[in-house]
Order: sequence, then C-alpha cells, then structure tokens
Amino acid sequence: MLWQNVPARIPTHWGVSGSADSFSDSITAWLVCLAFAVGALVAAGTRHEVRSTAARMTPPRSTGRVNCGQ
Repeated sequence: MLWQNVPARIPTHWGVSGSADSFSDSITAWLVCLAFAVGALVAAGTRHEVRSTAARMTPPRSTGRVNCGQ
C-alpha cells in the first residue's frame, strides 16, 4: 500500500447504525494499529513464558504405587 493512497482522515469508530461517527488522521490510525500489533506480540510472548515456567515448576504425577525401597 502506498502512503500517497491513504486518505487523510480514516474512520475509527462506528455507531450502532453502522455509519462512521469518529475519524482520526492517517498517522494516528497507523500508530494505533502498530501499538495493537506490538501489544499482541508481547502478550503472546508473555503467555508462552508463563506457561513454560509453570510446566517446569509442576511436580511429576504420582503413579499411585508406593515405593518401599525395593
């Protein structure tokens, strides 16, 4: 997409009727999209780190057998 083709004002909110009721300039709209993308990547990475840390901390499951030292 070429920057020259991007409109100066971009709709950023739509009312219940489906018509745009709020507009932003193109720079602001692109920055918001970038912020959401970066936030999603950070959240996905954090979630992975939390899950792998929890997996390392979970003790192994018991087999139900009692080991009497034999």
